[in-house]
Amino acid sequence: MSEQLQDLIQDTIRSHYERDYQAGVSDAEALGVMIAQYFDWDGIRILDAFQAALTDANFHSVSAAIDEIREKEHLS
Repeated sequence: MSEQLQDLIQDTIRSHYERDYQAGVSDAEALGVMIAQYFDWDGIRILDAFQAALTDANFHSVSAAIDEIREKEHLS
């Protein structure tokens, strides 16, 4: 992971979570908060980014399953 991204994650943990809870926050949780904020809590755009990450990691069947959920829930 790039040092810049790690710094941003640590900044998010410090600014978003109570001090007593910060030690238990994973990088993934903080990155999730960053993504939600970046996309202004727009679930469709968050799903788009999530699926792009899954596809890049060769989790094509999981991304396809999410496509089915999106279709069923009329999320496009």
